[in-house]
Amino acid sequence: MSGLKEPAYFAEEVNLGRGLTWYLDLFKEAGDAQVVGESSTHYTKLPTYQGVPERIQNFAPDAKFIFLMRDPLARSISQYWHHYQGRRSGEVEKREMLEAFQEDQRYLAYSNYALQLQPYLDRFGSASVKVFTLEEFRLLPQFWLKQLYEWLGVDSEFVADSIGAKVHETPALVTRRVRWLYALKKSPLWETVRVGVPAPIRGLGERLSERAPVERKTVPIDDAIRFASPILQQHTQDLSDLLGRDFPEWKMLWDQA
Repeated sequence: MSGLKEPAYFAEEVNLGRGLTWYLDLFKEAGDAQVVGESSTHYTKLPTYQGVPERIQNFAPDAKFIFLMRDPLARSISQYWHHYQGRRSGEVEKREMLEAFQEDQRYLAYSNYALQLQPYLDRFGSASVKVFTLEEFRLLPQFWLKQLYEWLGVDSEFVADSIGAKVHETPALVTRRVRWLYALKKSPLWETVRVGVPAPIRGLGERLSERAPVERKTVPIDDAIRFASPILQQHTQDLSDLLGRDFPEWKMLWDQA
């Protein structure tokens, strides 16, 4: 895999301008590996990032894609908390969840898996796109890894040490960052001047850059769920029609029916 986890090279607004040499350099340690790859979520974020499949096809017409989906309602909620904490490019979500879902199409569009998948199926064909869910992977990780390895044409008996590990889960306590203070805290300027700032003042500034943590379960989100559920259920029906299978493992989504 690429040295940088999410290069987002084929997303024009992110890193395309860095140039092909920059991108290829991310794989300089690959050597004679049978398969090389990367994992940029930007590539399935319509309508924000347009034209990604076309750019990938021009670069690697025989590329294969692994599309791992999770419960779409859980994904949208997780994205909200991610933005709430300002963990993506300093973007801090200040709206309540219902208002955010109503006003910002990204929250539900990114969970519209049929919308995200269709351009890849159209350009590369179903044989080049492997689709499965996070829930079924967690239930039988080695089974699904074996399927993936066989599909990729590599050793299907390999077992990773980290198999079954859960990563990047939203914590029970979330903290909303004060955007300008947090940006200063992470800036090269702060790294330059911080040594000259007395420790008590540094500590105060760092504490002020993040508000008091909020316990997620105390935040009312029922209205947001009621708003999003029928929309995401229809999106999932579109996905079922596209792929010819259902998704009963998405318990949070269907429990709202």
